[in-house]
Amino acid sequence: AMLVGGVVSVWRVRNGLVRAVTELLEQLGGSKSGIKTEQERDISGTAIVLLGLASFATAGMVYFEALNQAVLITVLALFAMAVMAFFFSAVASYIVGLVSNSNSPVSGMTITAVLLTGLLIWTSGYTGPEAMMATLGVAGVVCCVACTSGDVCNDLKTGHIVGASPRRQQMMQISGV
Repeated sequence: AMLVGGVVSVWRVRNGLVRAVTELLEQLGGSKSGIKTEQERDISGTAIVLLGLASFATAGMVYFEALNQAVLITVLALFAMAVMAFFFSAVASYIVGLVSNSNSPVSGMTITAVLLTGLLIWTSGYTGPEAMMATLGVAGVVCCVACTSGDVCNDLKTGHIVGASPRRQQMMQISGV
């Protein structure tokens, strides 16, 4: 039931995901969107990509060390983490927009991350401590991503209501994380 609800939520946010990725690619391509006011400015697309890559590399190094320098299982864990974090952050943000931060189904997303990662790693032939560490590592990161994305979305929503600058809020959120 949780998985079906998650798929439905991802389906509902598909247009927003496409718009967000399109806008990021336009920013990276040098296209200017004509934003003029401080209340409409975000951090740059380049900064988003660089911070994302740095986070991805850090997670990769942690996984690699925790998994006894096993390259294939590290790659599988990173793949699972990236895909689920991308979609679950969108679901958490969507839920915050609908019903508030306190009702975000982070536990369900974390359980789904455990199940899907465990299935991926098990079907790839890994068992034992490395498989458990990879599964729990992915679930931990996905849980933190879902929680943080919901919190940031809630903060940005509140900031918008009071007229705060999204760019400055985003810079402070990054500092806090």
